[in-house]
Amino acid sequence: SLKRADKDFLPSPTVFNHELLQSFSFHLFAKRPIETIVTHSSLKRDLMRRIALSALQIRFNVQQRQDPLFTFVDFNQLNWPREGCAVCSLDLTTDPSSWRGAVKLAVQGITRLGVHGLTKTELDRYKQAILSEAEQAAAQSDQMGNEEVLSQLMEAESCGHPFMHPQDRLKKTLDAINSITIEEANDVAQELCE
Repeated sequence: SLKRADKDFLPSPTVFNHELLQSFSFHLFAKRPIETIVTHSSLKRDLMRRIALSALQIRFNVQQRQDPLFTFVDFNQLNWPREGCAVCSLDLTTDPSSWRGAVKLAVQGITRLGVHGLTKTELDRYKQAILSEAEQAAAQSDQMGNEEVLSQLMEAESCGHPFMHPQDRLKKTLDAINSITIEEANDVAQELCE
């Protein structure tokens, strides 16, 4: 049997260069199973994932203001029922001359969140943001158009989530979010940032 180092099996990236290109674009995707939200604990996991993603995006935005290395950067996880999976993605664009630094900085940011987690202040801030969003959706529930309701129903059905009235969703969200601890949130952040 041949014994090779792991690096021998990894493809070597090639970056297309041309003098007329005005930006570098990098997109990395990881497909994961869709996690249905049918229990209190699965709702908590979904909320903690949203909190981790929000924290990372704000960290990227702060970094971008201090050192504008990125033109655009986004790390997200979305359910894609048509693909039958959840897609975790890193998307960034930058100036062609600084692409190496931009990719390195983005990966460092993701790794840092996975290793060190959220701060208590970040957790509290994003918990409140999610609650405010749920409260607003509940308050505006009687103003939702048929198309929006149908879209939410179709997504819930295709992902295996229960379809709930926004008032019921607010109550469930409030219960779940108040039970989230920093340790649980950091475990989910670590898993998300693998």
